[in-house]
Amino acid sequence: MLKKTAIICSVVLAVLIVIAVYVSDKEKPDPAPSEPQDSASQESQTISTTQTESLGSTEQSTAVTQESTAATMESTAATQESTAATKPSKPTETQKPTYSADQEEVAPAVAAFRSKCRKSWSNPLEAAFGEITGSRRFASSRSNGTRAHAGVDFVAPHGTAVYAMTDGVVQRIALFYQNTYAIEVLNDDGSVLRYCEVDPKVKEGDSVSQGQKIGTILRANSGTEMLHLEVYTGEATGKLTQADNKKYSYVDSSKVFQRRWDLMDPTFLTELPCWSEICA
Repeated sequence: MLKKTAIICSVVLAVLIVIAVYVSDKEKPDPAPSEPQDSASQESQTISTTQTESLGSTEQSTAVTQESTAATMESTAATQESTAATKPSKPTETQKPTYSADQEEVAPAVAAFRSKCRKSWSNPLEAAFGEITGSRRFASSRSNGTRAHAGVDFVAPHGTAVYAMTDGVVQRIALFYQNTYAIEVLNDDGSVLRYCEVDPKVKEGDSVSQGQKIGTILRANSGTEMLHLEVYTGEATGKLTQADNKKYSYVDSSKVFQRRWDLMDPTFLTELPCWSEICA
């Protein structure tokens, strides 16, 4: 009897142990499963990463461009400074000026030149003459409008004496117009005078003094009788007649004078005293 009772107790105990284990497993919380990322989230992260990389690349490109622009600006500034430093203060024979006498830049130089000449030069003719008008004026039309008059014409009879306006040296005598001649004098003050449509009484290389007779007015083939006068500052070199030149320092460059670039308007010469008045 006791043996049967022990067996029954063992069985009951085993059942209780099984029940206890079962209840314990039921009460233990299940581990939270990791949630899988859906495809939309993965695409968002990929786009975000791409945008970040693109932005970084753009910023680097912009920085490089800015550095390149700054370097270009520095190079341009250096070039401009170099050009300004090497720019000549006066035009040279090979580098013709592009400005004209109506610009303020050269007005003081023109005024100074005229003032100097008024103080020291004299009229090339013995008798006084009136105002220069019409086609005898400087820059008036010539050759059907293809060129401009490069001097002023003092009308006087054939044989009228022509006097040196200031001291200088005869540098050239040449045939000028309709069997008349031109006398080119390099003056002691550096300027150049060309006395034209005359019969020379001097020769190349002669020194001349102010008031000295250097020629007489010569009648042209067409019957005209006058002294044609041209004035140059003397800054340039070479022949006074230059058919291809179109740029001038001190006269209007829109006109074609066919002369050297240092040509001056000689109209102011009409204000000079005649030689007879100086000697009186």
